[in-house]
Amino acid sequence: MSFIKRLSVAAAAAFLFVSFFPASAMSAGEKIAVLPWKVNASGDVDYIRAAMPDMLATRLGQGRSEIIRPDQAGRAVTDKKAELNDAGAFEAGKTLKADYVLYGSLTIFGNAVSMDARLININTGDAAPFASKGTGIESIIGLVDKLSTDVNSHLNPPPAPVAVQPGVPATVAIPAAIPAPAAAGKDGGFIIKADKSKEQPVLWKGRDIDGMFVAMTAADLDKDGVKELFLISGNVLAIAKYSADGMEVIKEIKDSRSQNIAVTSIDSDNDGAIEVYVSRVSGGKPASAMLEYKGGAYSITASNIDWMLRAVSVDGKEPVLVGQRLRTIDGFFGDLKKLRKEGDVLKEVSSFEVELPKNVNIFGFEAFSLTGGATELATLDSRQYLTLYSPKSEGRGWAQSYKSADYFGGTLNLMKLREAAGSESAPISIEGRFFSADMDRDGKKELIIKKNTPGGLGRSADVPASFKTGEIISLSWDAVGGTTSENWRTKQVEGYISDFFIDDLDGDGNQEVTMLVVTGTERLFGTLKSYILSHRISL
Repeated sequence: MSFIKRLSVAAAAAFLFVSFFPASAMSAGEKIAVLPWKVNASGDVDYIRAAMPDMLATRLGQGRSEIIRPDQAGRAVTDKKAELNDAGAFEAGKTLKADYVLYGSLTIFGNAVSMDARLININTGDAAPFASKGTGIESIIGLVDKLSTDVNSHLNPPPAPVAVQPGVPATVAIPAAIPAPAAAGKDGGFIIKADKSKEQPVLWKGRDIDGMFVAMTAADLDKDGVKELFLISGNVLAIAKYSADGMEVIKEIKDSRSQNIAVTSIDSDNDGAIEVYVSRVSGGKPASAMLEYKGGAYSITASNIDWMLRAVSVDGKEPVLVGQRLRTIDGFFGDLKKLRKEGDVLKEVSSFEVELPKNVNIFGFEAFSLTGGATELATLDSRQYLTLYSPKSEGRGWAQSYKSADYFGGTLNLMKLREAAGSESAPISIEGRFFSADMDRDGKKELIIKKNTPGGLGRSADVPASFKTGEIISLSWDAVGGTTSENWRTKQVEGYISDFFIDDLDGDGNQEVTMLVVTGTERLFGTLKSYILSHRISL
């Protein structure tokens, strides 16, 4: 179902709900306490146990019921030393002055998942049982959704339908017309604009490549007029060319000693030949590499470069190559520096004009003006909420000026460092690109960003381990509302979008959105596959 169709159906459903159901049926409801959840499974399941009460409380709170905070419910169980059974739940409910108490268990055995719950009525002592089953850890979110829906339905049964006698007109107001979804193009309408969808012809889909590729860049290194694609996985740099059949990998360069993190391209010495820079880590230290096309071949011309590297453009200016240091103890550190290729080495030229706020690294920002004023920084925070920083009025530094209500981004590109003793530190998430462009040529910059929908425990997990779908979204600034507004989005693709760019990849004069998509991240078994998907943009 398209984005616009979902909006139309939702609007119609909301209208009919308000029209048919009297206001008294939508009054405030009972107080519910969600007790700590019991999880039966092998391995470390503390994160699941901790997430369950919060997930249930959030979903139950969307109904009529008032939810007692899970931490208060947990303390009531602990203080009373109550067992997680009907009697213990009843005592905890009385202490919390709740009307109902929900408790239960989640059992994971192999690939089978089952959920059992009981809703205790504190006033009558009655217990209502609920049970459901799923397959794979990714089914937990669905089971939580089902349980929440079942509990809300149990507490708030819908009123009996009103019988309408023949010949007696109904008093319910029906809207004159419900907006119909815009007609989809031949490919289903890949680019979905906020007010309509337009036909977007498919350019090509590349063949599947084994493994999870985490980033890509496009550049014409061999100067044949067509840009090559440079894709990286953990230890592979793949070079591919566009052809009538899609994408053909023409060379792979492997380095089992390093982990590839990011890839970028730029002519940093202005000699007319573009270089590709692969940011790598080895033993917790930068070990980046420079790739060039020389003597009719692609080859690594410099390695073990002690910078993490990226080509950066500020407010549409000519891009420059910048670097940031890295250390095992705390990851990224230090200011960004401008770098320049001199022969087969990189030399530090000067400090970069943008000083980053704390906790923002070289790969996690875009410098431009979204709101139409001074240059701002667009970033994603640790929970993937879009955050804008504006220059402080008193001079140097940044002040947070906006945080989105929705999340964006989503990454499985995790940089692994090692402690001195050899043990791995907590991985560092490399969020991947988002960038600014004036796509509709109205003189105002838009923010183009990806959005991946997590699988498994969803956003209740600190670091999602899988993603179900992904899409690319264009945002502009709504000065009246003081927030972002959506211009268009692509149709959701099945899988995880690890990287993307918007460019004229095949040299035909048309802009395309080109995505690097990974499938299989939700499966417990099987090989991950990556492929390139490219669509023309026509706005």
